[in-house]
Amino acid sequence: MATNPNSPLNDTHLAQIRAALRYVDIAETQLVLAKQAKIDVSGLEKQLADAKDKLLAIKNTYFPNIL
Repeated sequence: MATNPNSPLNDTHLAQIRAALRYVDIAETQLVLAKQAKIDVSGLEKQLADAKDKLLAIKNTYFPNIL
């Protein structure tokens, strides 16, 4: 649960953020394989890193101290 009682986010949102981060991990693994196959994924790597940074920022802002 969000530690701020006025937070617009709830446990369902936290579960969605965690699921999205799991998908990011999967995508990162696939990008490593694509790079090994000599596929240019540099643009995708940046987009994925940006998305991960945003997800972590939301999680850390609305759900601090929750793993």
